[in-house]
Amino acid sequence: EIEDWAFAGCRALQEIHFPKKTLRIGNKIFRGCEQLCYVFFGNMEQSVAKLLAGVAVRLEADYLLDAELAGSKRWYQALDARLLQKLQEPEEAALKDLVYCAEEDMLAKQEECLYRQRYEKAELAFLRILYPQEMAADVFRQLQDYLVRRTKGCETEEAWDVVLRQPQQIRYCDRLLEIGGIHSENIDLILGSLGERRIELKAHLLKCWQKQKEPEHIWEILSLDGEGLEEDI
Repeated sequence: EIEDWAFAGCRALQEIHFPKKTLRIGNKIFRGCEQLCYVFFGNMEQSVAKLLAGVAVRLEADYLLDAELAGSKRWYQALDARLLQKLQEPEEAALKDLVYCAEEDMLAKQEECLYRQRYEKAELAFLRILYPQEMAADVFRQLQDYLVRRTKGCETEEAWDVVLRQPQQIRYCDRLLEIGGIHSENIDLILGSLGERRIELKAHLLKCWQKQKEPEHIWEILSLDGEGLEEDI
């Protein structure tokens, strides 16, 4: 048995291993464990342990911390149902527990709270797309749509902020490019925002973008050549 709030507030905790057997797990056992990356039950796959950490810290779904079900098709379905529910939470839900010290700090607190809500949603969407086992097509589309609407040059930019704050920036950037979050209308804005501080990421993104555009460029050349041939004939 692991009682309520057992590891809450352990801000340096990154990885934890439990035996894979029947455990009664209490509520909010990892509350505030912002650095938690992996929660293992026995010798489970690293991808499942990564998702479990996200569940434990961000989703407030303690019922998903199940040693017997974790990694099963049924578990993935429950995870995705809770994840979509999280994405659809209205902004008012994030504001309901705010306490204001004075009227002048109201707007600043509200904006900070709403940003944090959107950032956590983007973080979870990225995590699931990075580990897409047993994910239905409609779930993928909803996660994709959320991230695409929250990147540089769009409604808000939390998805791009998630990329920049990850140790694996390149991996996250690649996935955002793959799902269409980086496109012809915002690529220059993104490259410009990287400046001189993130040279490696900037060079990698530029290389990937050029490679992605090569097939289109080739077809443009062939099209032009074809027009020229028709005129000659």
